[in-house]
Amino acid sequence: AVEAGEVYLIDHVYFSRPGPRVVRGLEILAQLTYPGRFSGYIQPGEVLKLDLDLALAPGQERSADVSAHFQGHDPADIPLS
Repeated sequence: AVEAGEVYLIDHVYFSRPGPRVVRGLEILAQLTYPGRFSGYIQPGEVLKLDLDLALAPGQERSADVSAHFQGHDPADIPLS
């Protein structure tokens, strides 16, 4: 996943608390996993995608703030496969 640039950060509340948020989390995972079958579930800014250029740049110090290595994810950027 890292080599392919398919690493995402999703808020844990969708998975760690029982209730309707779990369904929401599954919808997000469905769109990330099967974008051709599921669309419209991810709202802009709801999912962050690892920015490999920033995270793996030679000589660059890794930030203690993990969020510095992620960028906002636009659902339209998910390739249909």
